[in-house]
Amino acid sequence: MAKKFFLVTDASFSKKFAIYDEQKQMITGVKTNGFTDFFNIFLGWFINLPESFKFKLDNNHVNIRSEASLLSAKYEIFINDQSTVKIKKNRQNHQPQQRFSVLINNHELHFTEQNQGNYFSIMQDNQKIIVAKRGLQQLDQYSVVISDQVDPATGIAIVIAIINSYKK
Repeated sequence: MAKKFFLVTDASFSKKFAIYDEQKQMITGVKTNGFTDFFNIFLGWFINLPESFKFKLDNNHVNIRSEASLLSAKYEIFINDQSTVKIKKNRQNHQPQQRFSVLINNHELHFTEQNQGNYFSIMQDNQKIIVAKRGLQQLDQYSVVISDQVDPATGIAIVIAIINSYKK
């Protein structure tokens, strides 16, 4: 059975993201990176400084690390200190369906997007496994649904990396 979460961006001065369950009870928060976040918001479109987002979800320790990059963004996601996902944001001249490359355990997934990031999905074998939709009234909130084919910690980490790179 798929799980639903709510993800709030820029949740507070100290929290970059807040993760809520289906009943809108806060599960965990992800701390900001201070100066690096501030720099990447304004100049990340050109040069992206490395960041790291850490949180714990369902007894999994998640670490999302970005690399320094020029005109793109690159992320590697570690679950319990094991590299599981690599994400690359391609240059803006790509079609929306090619804007991100997502590899889970070296298996490429298909990314689709509508309305410049207001809705996106990750598909495996023509089946949606992760869906994120931005709120119409609350633009800093995303509704996220993750299928059973992906553990929730990995799914939320993928969504965080993609949403974070939209600001660049």
